[in-house]
Amino acid sequence: MLNKKREQNLKKQLHFAFRIRRIFLLIPLLLLCLSFVIPTQVHAQTDDSYFLNMWLNTKSLADLKNVYPGHTNIIVATISDPDLSKIPASKVSATSSNPSVLKVIDKYNIDFANYHPNMDIGIEIEAMKAGKATLTIQYKTIVKKLDITVKKSTAFIKKKKGTMLMGYHYFMRDFVTVHGKEPSIKKIKSSNKKIIKVSGQKLIPKKPGKATISAVINGKKQSIRITVKSPAPTYDQLKSKKAGLIYDRYSGKCYVKIKFTNKSQRTITKVQLKTTLFFDDAWDDMKPVKKKNVKVNIKPGKSQTVKIYFGKYPVLAPNRWKYEILQFWYR
Repeated sequence: MLNKKREQNLKKQLHFAFRIRRIFLLIPLLLLCLSFVIPTQVHAQTDDSYFLNMWLNTKSLADLKNVYPGHTNIIVATISDPDLSKIPASKVSATSSNPSVLKVIDKYNIDFANYHPNMDIGIEIEAMKAGKATLTIQYKTIVKKLDITVKKSTAFIKKKKGTMLMGYHYFMRDFVTVHGKEPSIKKIKSSNKKIIKVSGQKLIPKKPGKATISAVINGKKQSIRITVKSPAPTYDQLKSKKAGLIYDRYSGKCYVKIKFTNKSQRTITKVQLKTTLFFDDAWDDMKPVKKKNVKVNIKPGKSQTVKIYFGKYPVLAPNRWKYEILQFWYR
C-alpha cells in the first residue's frame, strides 16, 4: 500500500506523460496540414495575372488637357506580360466612343528615344471637332479609359499693339494667336496705306509711322495698332560699307566690290581672284574663301569695278574681307 503523498506524486507524473504523448501525436497531423497550405501560398505568388499590367505615359496624358480640332496626340501605353517577350501593337485595342470627335489613327510599337520597342505601344489619335469622347485602351483583361474633351477652335489678336521693321515682309497671320484649325481671315484693311500697304494676306511696311490693321477673323472683327520702324544700321554694317563689303541684312546676301585699274599697255580680259571673308572673334574658324575667274574688259589707263557674290549669311554679318590677284589674261 502506498501512502497518500506518494500516490499523489504518481498521479502527477502519469498526467504529464499523457500530455506529452498527445503533443507528439499532433505533430504528424500538423505537418500533414502544412503540406496542403504551403503549395497554395506559393501558387498565389507565382500567378501570371499578378505581373500583367499596363501604364499610360503621364506626359502624353498632360497634353490631353488642351486639345483642339486638328491636333494629333500620341498616347504611350507600357504593357508588362509574363507570357510574351514582345507585345505586338495588333494585340492592343483602342477605340473611341465618338469617332466624329476623336479618331484613332494608328497603333504601333515605339522604337525610338527612351521607349522600349517590346513593351511600349503608341496610340495616335486626332481631334476632329469640338465635343467629348472616351478613349478605351484594352489588352487582355486590362482596360484603361480616358475621357477627352476637344475644345472649340479659337483665333484672336492677343496683343493690341505690334511692331514692323522696314524691309521685312509680314502676314496678318503673324499677329493672330490660333488654337486649333487655321482661321478664316478676311477683309484686311489699313488705316494708313502710306504707312502699311495691304496686298491679300500680306502686310507691306512702306515708311516709318503708325497704322491700325483690322480684319474679320472667324467672323469677328478685330484690330491691332502697328508701329513701323526703320532699323538702325549696326557698327559692322557701317564698317563693311566703308571696306567695300555689301551686306543685305534682310536677305543675308553678301557681295564684295573690287575696282581694277589697268596700268599696262594691253587690254585685260580676265582676272583670277582669291577672296576671303572674316567674321568676329567667335567665328574665326569660319572664313569662306572664293576662288573665281572674272571676265573683264579693261582698256589701258581705264578702270572697272567687279562685283562678286559670296552667298547668304542671315545669322551674322561679316566685318572685313581681303582679296588676292592670282593671274591676269591680256589681249
